[in-house]
Amino acid sequence: MEIRNETLYDKNLIIQYNKSYFKAMFYRRTIPFAVLITIVVIVFFFLGEYLSSLAILIIFLLYMVTMLLMEKISLSKVLKSSPIVETPFIQRYRFSEENIDIQGKRTKLVTYDQIRSIHLYGEYLVITTLDKFTAIIDISRFEHETDFQAVEKVLLSKAGKRIK
Repeated sequence: MEIRNETLYDKNLIIQYNKSYFKAMFYRRTIPFAVLITIVVIVFFFLGEYLSSLAILIIFLLYMVTMLLMEKISLSKVLKSSPIVETPFIQRYRFSEENIDIQGKRTKLVTYDQIRSIHLYGEYLVITTLDKFTAIIDISRFEHETDFQAVEKVLLSKAGKRIK
């Protein structure tokens, strides 16, 4: 088995990955918080504390706006400081039964037992190794549409990790 992927690391990758990452983290952190706030507002409302429930809603809305501003600010900082914006490059990934061969600006041979975590953020598969090497793989850039499912199976069987 040999599956190839060529991911273009450029400004668009930074923007799309950042949006996907923030959206995933935002929902993961905000939904439990929103449920708790809703329960508290309902309790205060039934107790006749209308101003308290309104204040809690305003604080929650300010929290949401602050999170969105943080996303915008961090994206602009990343775009200003990233050398990828000025000099984009192609990173090539070759998945085999034994390892992942990474060629491009960063060259590395990663065995499946070196993988610490695997995450899926939107259209990007993010693989982190034990030595904190991070590979961002654009799922749409596989040679065939079924290649991603094959990679998913290999990662599960060889690395023993599910994609989160």
